[in-house]
Amino acid sequence: MTTAVREPIDLRLAAGTAVGWVLLALCVGRSACTVTGVTVVVFGTGGCAFLASRHGSRGASVVAVAGFCGALVLGPFAGRLVHARAGPLVRLAAVRSAVSLSLTAAGDPRPLAAKGVGGPVRIALDTNVRSVTVAGRTMSVSGHVLVIAQSAGWLDLLPGQGIRVDGQLEQSLDDPIGATLFTVQRPELVGRPPWWQRLAGRVRDSLRVASAGLPTVLAVCCPASSTAIRPV
Repeated sequence: MTTAVREPIDLRLAAGTAVGWVLLALCVGRSACTVTGVTVVVFGTGGCAFLASRHGSRGASVVAVAGFCGALVLGPFAGRLVHARAGPLVRLAAVRSAVSLSLTAAGDPRPLAAKGVGGPVRIALDTNVRSVTVAGRTMSVSGHVLVIAQSAGWLDLLPGQGIRVDGQLEQSLDDPIGATLFTVQRPELVGRPPWWQRLAGRVRDSLRVASAGLPTVLAVCCPASSTAIRPV
């Protein structure tokens, strides 16, 4: 009777993935030059460790995988930072410019807490930028903008809807390659959202109408009947 020999578990890829995400977390908020430099150092370390691992060093192979995984995660992030810093969006946000943006809704509007007692309800909407107009000059740009606006005219928007709106552009607090637009205007709709988003909106509207007469307790327990479901 032979005894099966259990192979040791190879955790190099898991360790490399963990190192990559830790490095990314540490680099968030850093400059493009810093992230690029860290990427080069990590990749170079991985390359040197790979050469050493060819002589049978298991520890060197772990370092090599960790280095390459770190560079694989940081490389695209560094590229996005360089692209964002080279574009006008971040520069305009740094000086809090008054702009007109052409946007595409990237998600559903999210209600925010009102400012002060009896203050207007506001919404937050993730969008992708198509163009920015400032001082009469229009430029094609790409990037992410979080819109903060009063709820009037915004709660009915569907993902994929084109929007044009004026406001004040400011730096984002949590997105190093994005910006925040504060506006009190209603959105000017451009075109229509994709057909599948319109279909989803009609389904949500039907659920809202069907659950309108349910007791409050059921409305809280049943997501389909929650007041968070908005009309379309």
